[in-house]
Amino acid sequence: MQRVETTVLVIGGGPVGLTLALELGQRGIPTLVVEPRTELDPLRPRAKTTSIRTMEHFRRLKIAEAVRRRAYLPVGWSQAVCFGRTVLGPEIWRFEGVFGLVPGQDRRWAEAGQQIPQFQVEAALREAVAALPCVSVWYGWRFEQFLEREERGATAVVANAQGEARAVAARFVAAADGAQSPVRHALGIALEGAHAPRPNLNAVFTCPELTRHLEGRRAVQYWTVNPEAPGHLGPLDLEGRWWTILVGMQTTRVEEVVRAIHRQIGRPLPVEVLALDPWRAHMCVAGRFQSGAVFLVGDAAHLNPPYGGHGFNTGVGDAVNLGWKLAARIQGWGGEALVASYEVERRPIAQAVVEVATENMRWLAAELAEVPEGDANRLREVIRTVKAPEFYSLGLVLGYRYERSPVIWDDGTSWPSWDPVEYRPTAHPGSRLPHTWLDSSTSLYDRLGLGFTLIQVAAEAKVAAWQEAASRLGLPLAIFPYHPDLEAAWREELEAPLVLVRPDQHVAWRGDDREPPEPILRQVAGLS
Repeated sequence: MQRVETTVLVIGGGPVGLTLALELGQRGIPTLVVEPRTELDPLRPRAKTTSIRTMEHFRRLKIAEAVRRRAYLPVGWSQAVCFGRTVLGPEIWRFEGVFGLVPGQDRRWAEAGQQIPQFQVEAALREAVAALPCVSVWYGWRFEQFLEREERGATAVVANAQGEARAVAARFVAAADGAQSPVRHALGIALEGAHAPRPNLNAVFTCPELTRHLEGRRAVQYWTVNPEAPGHLGPLDLEGRWWTILVGMQTTRVEEVVRAIHRQIGRPLPVEVLALDPWRAHMCVAGRFQSGAVFLVGDAAHLNPPYGGHGFNTGVGDAVNLGWKLAARIQGWGGEALVASYEVERRPIAQAVVEVATENMRWLAAELAEVPEGDANRLREVIRTVKAPEFYSLGLVLGYRYERSPVIWDDGTSWPSWDPVEYRPTAHPGSRLPHTWLDSSTSLYDRLGLGFTLIQVAAEAKVAAWQEAASRLGLPLAIFPYHPDLEAAWREELEAPLVLVRPDQHVAWRGDDREPPEPILRQVAGLS
């Protein structure tokens, strides 16, 4: 059997695995990705909501514009979700400004959200990864088993459809191999949680007439509060292709699916079903995210209902968190504690996402349809109250934080209260750095380095000792110098003369220049 060596082996080349490869590759880390699929399937759109936070990560990885160019629905096309008994019938309720789809600049974030099918995101990632000389991708290859697993590395057997097998030795292995995750099974790590008994059916269909009928009532989703065909649907593109989720539907007989779509639409418009995908919701988190040199990311580590669009985005957050930490360890400036902090930081986030998505699933179209049709006022109030958190979740998307992390320097202040709906900017260590624009096109995040960045909030704050300490430790440290136009806002929002930011844009420490920097740098880099 041929033996191949690499520094990091990524098993699974979906959006999470490719994001991880991009994080590593842009830092010059030799990386090999193995992915069974040779082609992308446009009839399996899967995730369709790329969140503000994921788009901020894509901006940092320099692919945000490539993702937007591939999107069929520009952000300015619609920011609405509509509810009705049928799509073409009267509207019961309309939510505007959903999923962070806000055209133009907003001070709170560097990028707006984007509606785009998953295969288009993957296409942009494949193109970006292909341009990195230190990253190789083997399409058509899958994980078979581990030959060796030690604390300092692992050797995995991978094979292709022709039966050729190779042994790949890597210092670190990341499993981004999906919900069934052969790697997770090989590690003996169980999923903890529940599985919903109700079946659901995804369908992709064409109906250009529906697109024309709805030109004056644009929305990214239309919910059908209809006991005969509960679910929701939305445009995949502007040419007449649509996706739908039919709640509680188990059959895959095309004629029955067409009838259900007609009931959703409210009229028997010409429909051609292109693809069907039955599924059930899972609310699970892996018992562990790490076993020696092997890590679980994305769906291999956690599964949640799709309501709110958090699953894929949470996986990208995993990849970002793990990527810079592995790179730091490989490059010699990050300690073992830094790599071990991946599970400590990301597992609670996955649990929170599962809880929020599960709560969103309590009121789907089937449950809403139980409200009597004649009680329109009550139905509007129920929709407005119970569904708003699904479409407005900036507190979860931007406000997640790494509490009790061993590589965050706690400043002794209490955490502000957390709400998954409302985002409250804070520079408490462990939180995402509050954003601001430096000019019409330059984000504060554009000025952060690949390593740590020390922001000089106040003019009098001294930074020389930090530069000297970082040099002694071999840590990459960029300095964002005092910016007089932003001092007043920053002093109020950041609440410190100096703020230390990690590569993933989370605050590692905040304080003043009286504190000795070396112990702080040692802890946040996992060296102490």
